Amino acid sequence: MNQTKETKLIALGYVGLGKHADECLLPSILHIPEAYLHTITSRDPNKLEYFARRYKVEHISNDWLDLINSEEIKGIIVSGPPQLHFEVAKKALENNKNIFVEKPPTDTIEHLKELIEIEQKSESKVFVGYNFTYSEAFNNLIKPLSSNIKLVRMKFVSGKPLSKGYFSSVFDYSLYSMLVHPLHTSLSLLKDKEITNIQSFSRVHNDPRFSMELIIETKDTTIIIDWGNYSNRFEFDFEVIDENNCVGRMHDLFQYEYFNTSNSFDIPFAKGKQRTVFDYSLRDSGYKRNGYLPELTHWVNSFSESNSLKFKNSFKDSLQVYSIIEKVKSQNSNLYNLTPLED
Repeated sequence: MNQTKETKLIALGYVGLGKHADECLLPSILHIPEAYLHTITSRDPNKLEYFARRYKVEHISNDWLDLINSEEIKGIIVSGPPQLHFEVAKKALENNKNIFVEKPPTDTIEHLKELIEIEQKSESKVFVGYNFTYSEAFNNLIKPLSSNIKLVRMKFVSGKPLSKGYFSSVFDYSLYSMLVHPLHTSLSLLKDKEITNIQSFSRVHNDPRFSMELIIETKDTTIIIDWGNYSNRFEFDFEVIDENNCVGRMHDLFQYEYFNTSNSFDIPFAKGKQRTVFDYSLRDSGYKRNGYLPELTHWVNSFSESNSLKFKNSFKDSLQVYSIIEKVKSQNSNLYNLTPLED
């Protein structure tokens, strides 16, 4: 697809050219009618050449500060190490430049609090990329259910990380690259309910592989997250039960189903021992289903239109996620002894 000024209105800049950009974020940008890629940046000239040719980007730079200083560029997307996220986001906020930061926004809660303080004084429109919370599949699943959720059960496992990556340990890398996702998605269903209890239980299987069960409770809602790097592939299963005993389940973002034990559910064939199942087509591109296109679209709309965001996700909105991570760290200090494998 060719993006030009004639057909696109909002100029975007991109920092962090890699596999994730190529597979998820850059293709999603191509599907946003209001925006186009104005400039991409990298210190690697081979990456610049490849991505500029592949996505037909006119402007390239080896310095992301050029995006901050550009009057044409209205928004910056950064996807890389969390240390880079913090650096670019801080400079963008200080210069009132709209910023989309892929998760995790920072590598520590202290850095997150620093961004929150600067954000409060900035005119920037901020969005943090917890893509599964904005997944079309997830939001379709919860749409017919009551907003008063009683149980959230999530399985979020993978075969990585097994190295330290950009962190000081395998455990920290796992917390900030994996656990942030199910945490943010499940917490979005609490509707500001006060958390009364946090408990987590972990087990090392084949060092550095581990599993953990995390339980989060409010007065009337329980969240159970089964997560870890013990699998041989990525698995994402989700179950939610509302106040009417209506049950919604989702499997790997491809299939979701409903059933219930009451007569209050308005989906046909989901009463008694029946269930209703929805399958996504295998030809579906996945950018809406996995949440990348919806989250980027909401961010662009936040500074291209006067209407408010359907999904609010500033740096401040990440604080509860990071606070729970701190609790999990204190309860599972043994996982800091995991032996990292080479990258």
